Amino acid sequence: MSQITPTQVVRDHLSLDSDVPGEKARSVVVFLAGVVLAAAVGVVVWLLGVETNANGALLTATSIMTGLVFTMTMRFWERSIDARSDPDLLFDAPRRTTIDTMRTMLLWTVFAGVLSTAWFVGIALFFGTEKTPAWPTGVSAALVTYQLFYVVRALLALYSASYTLRK
Repeated sequence: MSQITPTQVVRDHLSLDSDVPGEKARSVVVFLAGVVLAAAVGVVVWLLGVETNANGALLTATSIMTGLVFTMTMRFWERSIDARSDPDLLFDAPRRTTIDTMRTMLLWTVFAGVLSTAWFVGIALFFGTEKTPAWPTGVSAALVTYQLFYVVRALLALYSASYTLRK
């Protein structure tokens, strides 16, 4: 049995090891779209000089989203492991790929949520209930946008998987 490297989640998320035609390019483009969208929102919020004292509410929201996505991740993790021993899925590459893609995308969404939550913990500890200056608010907006991008992407993928994984 080989060791999984820390970069394996990134490789799986971007479908760098995928045998499915067109999956690599699509995954990289969607990833870059999320990064560009989040960066654009963060820069706009920063340039507009938005300041907020709603860090506690945002911390709560990101924590709840992260917990819910973590629950979904554990379900697909279990299915991904079981797919290697299920005769119905063992030789059904498209269905098995759907399960593995969902597992990795949900795990990536959890990582984005943990990063957002950690940022908001730091902001809440540092600024308390005072207004947060524009640049940390811009970073906060970017992180929340990135997390929401992946939560929506995961929900759409779950909906699609509900059709793909029917028996």
